[in-house]
Amino acid sequence: KKRLYEGDWVNGLKHGYGVLSQVLEDGTFVLLYEGDWVKGKPEGVGRKHYPREEYYEGEVKAGKRHGHGRMWYADGSFYDGFWVDDMKDGLGLYVASNGNRYEGYWRADRKHGYGEYYHLDSGQMQYGLWNQGIAVCTNMRDIMFRQASQQPTPYPIPEVELLDPELVYETEYNRIATEQVEPEPEVVEVFSVSPGPSLSPWFYVDCCDRVFPPRY
Repeated sequence: KKRLYEGDWVNGLKHGYGVLSQVLEDGTFVLLYEGDWVKGKPEGVGRKHYPREEYYEGEVKAGKRHGHGRMWYADGSFYDGFWVDDMKDGLGLYVASNGNRYEGYWRADRKHGYGEYYHLDSGQMQYGLWNQGIAVCTNMRDIMFRQASQQPTPYPIPEVELLDPELVYETEYNRIATEQVEPEPEVVEVFSVSPGPSLSPWFYVDCCDRVFPPRY
């Protein structure tokens, strides 16, 4: 397959800024890559084009997605996060074509580590730990817009509202106005230092025997 490069050269190698295209049999050009080059390979910041109009914008190393970047897929899904050797790796956000999204850690193109998966069809958020794409220790909770979700829920969720908001406000206002504030007792705080290692804030160890930290 013939390819056409237009851009900077140094010592006979593509180096600097350049655009690489593929020449089809009918003479038309298909854009493959535009961006930075280092010693003959795409490296730095660029935009890679794939079949079916998929494309990537972000950091590139040795021709592969590496570092931070964003990927648009043909099915309408989207990823914004970190990459290692052309695979999702590290912290990233993935939005599926149906609007569901995952925010958390990845390894080798799979969910791995702590993450939060938002099920917009059911109005629930699943949070916890994933291991190689499988949820190994997660919980579910309702999210704010569950009452407007398209999928029916297994139990009814009543509308949250006050029967008489003005009366509640007036009663609470009078209570605060007439309440005598008693002085709070002096509190002496005692701290102890544990000799053991500390855990990162995102670790959830209350329900799991093992955790899977992210790789940087």
